[in-house]
Amino acid sequence: MTNPNAITPQETESIATLGRLKLNKAEKTIAARQLSDILRNFSTIQAIPTAGVAPADAVSGLTNITREDISQPEAIASPKAVLDGAPKTQGTHIKVKGVFS
Repeated sequence: MTNPNAITPQETESIATLGRLKLNKAEKTIAARQLSDILRNFSTIQAIPTAGVAPADAVSGLTNITREDISQPEAIASPKAVLDGAPKTQGTHIKVKGVFS
C-alpha cells in the first residue's frame, strides 16, 4: 500500500537544508521514513470526528488577569543613590564593560 504522505528524497533534502543538517544517504532514508510516519499520524488525528467537542485550550479555568499600567511616582531609590552605589559611573550613567569587545 502506498503512503500518500510519503516524503520524497528531494523533500527530505530540502527539510535537512532548512534545518542546517548534513545527512548521509542512510540518514536521509531514515528521516524520510520517520517524517512520513509523522505525517501519517497527523492524518489519523485529523480524521477523528470532533464535531460538538468544546475546545480544550483553557482546561484550568484560569484567565489572564491584567491591571492598569499606572506610573509609580515613589522610587525605590533615588538616581543619586543608584549612581553612588555603582562601581563606575560616567556623568549620570552607570559605566559597564563593553559587550562587543
